[in-house]
Amino acid sequence: MSSFISTRIARSVDPDAKVTLLDSPKHPALAALLACWEEKRRGRPFPDRADIRPEEFRRMLPHVGIAEVLDGGADFRFRLFGAELSSITGFDRTGEKFSEMKAASHSKLTDKVMQERWSEAMRAVLLLAGPLSLKTPVARVGDEEPLDMHALLLPFTTGGEEIGQILGAVFILPREE
Repeated sequence: MSSFISTRIARSVDPDAKVTLLDSPKHPALAALLACWEEKRRGRPFPDRADIRPEEFRRMLPHVGIAEVLDGGADFRFRLFGAELSSITGFDRTGEKFSEMKAASHSKLTDKVMQERWSEAMRAVLLLAGPLSLKTPVARVGDEEPLDMHALLLPFTTGGEEIGQILGAVFILPREE
């Protein structure tokens, strides 16, 4: 049995929910991804994107997105948007700038609020200059149990010393009461 909730139904973050920062990822796949990132750093502040081989976390790829940092964080663009992320949001956002994203028709978030939430999370990674683990409630579908979206955001350089990309992975899990 899988350790995450099927997200074949497009979901939306609860518009009234607050984001909770976590000391460490709660999902084992996210913890393993963080350990891989730490290993790839090799004493540097961040690993370089060239240090990461997708086959090292092939089973997670549907849950992974990679965002390119534009103009020092003024905007971001998805370079990769995994199939499971597309299922969660209802869109394949590959190639899309955050400033141009549209909320799904079923979402309770406006385009602007959604753009701000995604951008704020990425800017937090830039400010922290390190990994960010978080969770936030997702809106329920029908009478399903309460669920949380767990995310891990990891900064990478792209041939230099500045953060050039942020890799994120997302899982939807039952809420721990």
